[in-house]
Amino acid sequence: MGRREKEGAAMGELPFALAPEAALGAWLREAEREMEPHRTAGTYRGFDSTELPWQAVHADRPRAHVVLLHGFTEFPEKYRELCRYLRQAGCTVWLPVLRGHGQGGIVHVDRFEDYVRDMACFLRDIVPERPLLFGHSMGGGVAARLLQELPDCAARAVLCSPMLCPQTGRAPYWLALGCARVLLRRGEREKSPLFSGAYDPNAEFSCSGCTSRARFRAAMDCRAECPAYQTMGASNRWVYESLALRSRVLSPRACRRVQVPVLVCSAGRDTQVSLREQRLLAARLPQGRLLEFPDEKHELYNAGNAGLAAFLGAVLEFFGLTAGYGKEETK
Repeated sequence: MGRREKEGAAMGELPFALAPEAALGAWLREAEREMEPHRTAGTYRGFDSTELPWQAVHADRPRAHVVLLHGFTEFPEKYRELCRYLRQAGCTVWLPVLRGHGQGGIVHVDRFEDYVRDMACFLRDIVPERPLLFGHSMGGGVAARLLQELPDCAARAVLCSPMLCPQTGRAPYWLALGCARVLLRRGEREKSPLFSGAYDPNAEFSCSGCTSRARFRAAMDCRAECPAYQTMGASNRWVYESLALRSRVLSPRACRRVQVPVLVCSAGRDTQVSLREQRLLAARLPQGRLLEFPDEKHELYNAGNAGLAAFLGAVLEFFGLTAGYGKEETK
């Protein structure tokens, strides 16, 4: 069964220099220029024929394909920095937009399993070979359920601060789930008072899921420039589905179906998702492994450079990209 480790227990060397936080804006502009000739974009049909967008950044001679599933209210451009690092490691990166995202407003989904069924379509119709999976937060929950339903869909998976159960504050889980069920009677598509936040261009860094102020600012600038990325808040149905996910994703029977290695990365200072469920999932997966980053917050890919180096080193090593990678030339 799964094993548990602290940050630093297994970390590969990085073959590239990380972006200097003091000059992150200039570094990202250079990254955009470098990646632009290698970008493609299109749409994929979800399980119900809904057209959903995707982007990709291609390596010249890909050693692997990585499917990156974003988190709640996120968007592909938030992962520009990570995409460049993965491309430098020889990966083509695929970034599907999950339904309910990329159009502003609140996030709604009829069933959490709709995300899973959409991703099955995306892997079947768009990605050319069996990929590596990287899922952050809500995307991590989607990736976990995808592996449970389609055990052969990926070679390996990294779940970054996966949302297996949102934080419910001082309320016990059963009470939060009950309140969410009651709120469905007000209207499934109505904005939930349990996730009542609105887009705030002046959001405080201290309340964010980042430990890097520069990376927080870069993500906020991206939101400010594009109204479609100003998605905030969730419908009553989304809140209920996100809480109900817990019992499905932690089912021992479902966990036993996962036949590939899975790395669960857990941030010790996470205030957005529950850590207990991450530990349970890693323990129940046949090849699960829990790696804890005690001093980091929810967005491990937006940590300061010391934390980011530890996180990236662990991810690349787990994906088998440490030996001989870095051969992809930076254009």
